[in-house]
Formats: sequence, C-alpha cells, structure tokens
Amino acid sequence: MKIILALLLAGVIPVALVGCSNGGSSLASSKAESATEAKTEPATEPATEAITEITTEEVTEVVTEEPTEPQPDWSAMYYSYVTENAEPLIWGDTTSPIKADTPFALHDFDMDGIPELILGYWGARMGLSVYTVYDGMVVHSGDIGGRASFYSDNEKYHGIFRSDSFAKESVVVYSGLQDGKIVSEKVVDTTYDDSGNGNTTISNQTLYDVYMACTTQSDESAHYRKPKNELKTYDWSEVQSDGWDAFIGRYGY
Repeated sequence: MKIILALLLAGVIPVALVGCSNGGSSLASSKAESATEAKTEPATEPATEAITEITTEEVTEVVTEEPTEPQPDWSAMYYSYVTENAEPLIWGDTTSPIKADTPFALHDFDMDGIPELILGYWGARMGLSVYTVYDGMVVHSGDIGGRASFYSDNEKYHGIFRSDSFAKESVVVYSGLQDGKIVSEKVVDTTYDDSGNGNTTISNQTLYDVYMACTTQSDESAHYRKPKNELKTYDWSEVQSDGWDAFIGRYGY
C-alpha cells in the first residue's frame, strides 16, 4: 500500500497530469485538424448564370435618298433680272427702269429657303413689287399696297403685313405667297363716321392674332401698333455701291 502510494506520489500523478495535458492537446489538435480539413476542402463553386455570347454582324443600312432638284442660283438670277432688263420694275400693267432711289429688299414669304425679291415702287404711297423664282425663272408675283411693312416670326404666316389709312377707313392687310403669286387678305378694318367714331371689324381672327403678336401697343387703335420686325430696304444706289453680295448678306444669305 505504501509502495502504491509512493508510486503514485512519485510517478503516476505526473503521468496523469501529462496524460490530461496530452489529452487536451490531442483534442485541440483533433479539432484543429478537423477545422483545417474543413477549410482545405475544395469549395463548391457558386452557380453562375449561363452567358450566351451573341455575335452580331455589322449591318450597313442602305438609305436610298430620293433625287432632289438642285436649288437654283436665285441670287444670280435676281441680279441678272434687274441688270439685264431695260424695265424690270413692274406695277400692275406698268413697267419702268430701276432708279437710284428704288428700294430693294429680300423676304422669304413661304419659308422655302429662296427669298423673294422686293422692289419699292414710288407713288402716293410706296408700293411693293414682289418677284420670285418659279418654274426655274424669275417671275413677277404681284404687288402690295400700303405704308408700313412688317412681318411675323410665325413660319406658317411669314408674309408681309401692311397698314394703310384713307379718309374714313383704316386697314391692315396680310400678303402671302401661293404658287408663285401674291395672295392678299384683309386682317382688320376700321371705318369712321363723320364725328370720327370708329367701328372695327376683324376679318380674319387667325391673322389678327399673328398681327397682334408681331406688334406692340402704341395707342388705343388696332391700326397704329409698332411692328417688331420691320422690312428693311436699301436703295439701288447703295446696293450698287456696296455690291450685290453685301446686299444679299444683310439678310443672312
């Protein structure tokens, strides 16, 4: 009994302690190995969406443009008309030569890219004689009477407005271009009695709205408004002095 106790005291107890220690190490080692094994196991690759490679061939779109007629050299045509004709200025049935003080202007009535040539005709009031390129040639489109000449920024109604007054009547007339011809229409008309009292009639509401939009109020009358876009004219002597191209350039062409 004493021997067993001695042995226990001398050897077995340390062995037990070591055994406990080793047992713990073995358990930790086992866990570590398990963890290591778990970590080193090949990971399962996540499922990926199937990617289909689509190869598209370049497609060249063939656009067949309809043949368009070349734009006529309207500038040269107008210049030839006014310089090669003995009496190019037309007013009604009357023709006459261009003088040094004959007013010249350009204005695109129908917004087709080819402006109309306007020549002023002196009389009791300066009338406007309008020319255009139609069917490949310069033609006289018609005449516009009145005094003040102005136009709107409205592309649909881009003709010329003119106002005029007579003894007992004041009018505003709009002149547009249709099939190479000037077509004029009364916009607003005011008649006065002997006492000077006026009675105003709007003849065309649409054109009246355009007229009001391109003018500003000057007084109570619908006929004496200030235009926003006045038609600019240049005397023939000035056109000759500065050159035809300079005249064309003043209108942005």
